[in-house]
Amino acid sequence: MRDTNILVVGQDGILRPLMKTATRSTTVLVFSMLFIFGALVYTLLLPSHLIFGGTPSKSILATTENNNVPKMPPKQIEIPLNCTAYNLNKICPNHEEIPADNQDRLPSSTCPDYFRWIHEDLRPWAHTGITKEMVDKARKTANFKLVILKGKAYLETYAKAFQTRDVFTKWGILQLLRRYPGMLPDMEFMFDCVDWPVILAERYGGSNSNNASNVPPPLFRYCANDATLDIVFPDWSFWGEMKEGNKRTTWLKREPYAYWKGNPDVADTRKDLMKCNVTHQQDWNARIYKQDWIKESKEGYKQSDLASQCIHRYKVYIEGSAWSVSQKYILACDSVTLLVNPHYYDFFTRGLVPMQHYWPIKEDDKCRSIKFAVEWGNTHQNEANSIGKAASDFIYDELKMDYVYDYMFHLLNSYGKLFRYTPTLSSEAVELCVESMVCNVKGRERQFMMESMVKGPAITNPCTMPPPFDPPSLHENLRRKESLIQQVDSWEKTSSFGRAEINIKPWEILSGEMKEGNKRTTWLKREPYAYWKGNPDVADTRKDLMKCNVTHQQDWNARIYKQDWIKESKEGYKQSDLASQCIHRYKVYIEGSAWSVSQKYILACDSVTLLVNPHYYDFFTRGLVPMQHYWPIKEDDKCRSIKFAVEWGNTHQNEHIFL
Repeated sequence: MRDTNILVVGQDGILRPLMKTATRSTTVLVFSMLFIFGALVYTLLLPSHLIFGGTPSKSILATTENNNVPKMPPKQIEIPLNCTAYNLNKICPNHEEIPADNQDRLPSSTCPDYFRWIHEDLRPWAHTGITKEMVDKARKTANFKLVILKGKAYLETYAKAFQTRDVFTKWGILQLLRRYPGMLPDMEFMFDCVDWPVILAERYGGSNSNNASNVPPPLFRYCANDATLDIVFPDWSFWGEMKEGNKRTTWLKREPYAYWKGNPDVADTRKDLMKCNVTHQQDWNARIYKQDWIKESKEGYKQSDLASQCIHRYKVYIEGSAWSVSQKYILACDSVTLLVNPHYYDFFTRGLVPMQHYWPIKEDDKCRSIKFAVEWGNTHQNEANSIGKAASDFIYDELKMDYVYDYMFHLLNSYGKLFRYTPTLSSEAVELCVESMVCNVKGRERQFMMESMVKGPAITNPCTMPPPFDPPSLHENLRRKESLIQQVDSWEKTSSFGRAEINIKPWEILSGEMKEGNKRTTWLKREPYAYWKGNPDVADTRKDLMKCNVTHQQDWNARIYKQDWIKESKEGYKQSDLASQCIHRYKVYIEGSAWSVSQKYILACDSVTLLVNPHYYDFFTRGLVPMQHYWPIKEDDKCRSIKFAVEWGNTHQNEHIFL
């Protein structure tokens, strides 16, 4: 027998020997049991495919490699503003601690669709690139030139701009450089802060010239038009906010009129708009006010707070001497924007769609057009509210400051890539930085700068540019907008000069009512004359029809009435209910300035339709057959033709059922 020393831990935590005495047989038994137990444990720890065959399987305890772990956002870096140091030496800080072109930025979304116009605006230089001679030619009307070299901005000033346009334009560009430091290529560009575009396309062979000697000078400004090639850039006023105003008054609780307030003296079209104001004789559903900016400036602009002006269901946008900065504020109101046919566009307005974001107003007939729009909206409140909401959503979602900066970035980035030379600094150039602009200004100017200052580099990349238009898609984009405007024009013509569409019920409902109305007065019990009521002033052929009315000298078997739609609208259209107008045996259909929507209502009356020879057709009228569905009336001899038709019908009463 042999003693075995085993170390154990005592209660005091010290290792102590434990004395055990055992027989040899006991020792062998214990050893055998330990051997068997060890073998079992070893077997259990073997991979299953070594025991049972097959391919190895991943253990549930194994570390899983996760390739979908979200990328951690980079640390937000804040660029300090040090006016004390700048005022001592007048030197712009280097900010070398700010990483250029940070690769750790998070991915961003796709840019809004209006970014596609960047490709179109830069198309004149797509084949030739941009040379120094081209840029220098743009100096003629420029207020300043901005040079960007290695992420820094340098300024050459040529002429002072109106008020602070140039100041906040340059301020906005500096914020872009803080947001995306080091990401723009070296470049230089001329900027004209005046409203009117000046680079006429006809002088340079349009936007697709391949001849370098005939390429336009690249000139940046706030707006352009279809006849010019100026490069549109976000305007100076994009450093403010007005969304709270929409929350104060919901659309249905707003004044049910169209509102405009501004300076009419800058353009004849605005002076013409003033005629649409309410008078004792006429109400065009518009409330138009002249803005006295001199008085307003003296009173601290208390009556021109944009956020508090969203109290009308409809707001008019009308250009002044050119494009107006007010457009985005009007669109942001949740009101229906009544957009008087524009001649200019800025960087985002080409993304607006008629009847989705605004209601188009005819420039040459504003008052009637506004009146119709308001009446339509007040009787189609859900649809009108949706138009207003879509416009404000566009402004706050697709024109938020993130996208404004991204538009600036993509425009300048694409522009810079077209350069065929390396810009250099002239002796007139001075470095421009946040400190040089903000440290020595006071009042509202400093307030706006501090409120809009970008704190540091963005943690996301610029949005992803959409592809350029191909010719078919560009054509379809323009065609669709024009078609929608023409549709509204057609509604107005039918309403203002003929049938007030805003009082017409949906066809499914109205056709049922007319069918019931027909039962109330059978054909034989109806007045044995031809009937027409409408606006004769829209066409000579209708004026000619008025001669067929009954007089003391002549009865052409016709009863013709002129419709006063203004009076009728004020009285709630009580005398123009379509279902109750089927009380004559014969009803005349005659076109106005074109086809008239009234045709199907006349045909639905169970009266004999006397159809004056038409020049237009709609989608169903080509299926009508003379002497089966209507009686044809000669256009050049209406009265005799109508008289004969009525006399024939009254003496062939059974045959009327076939017409």
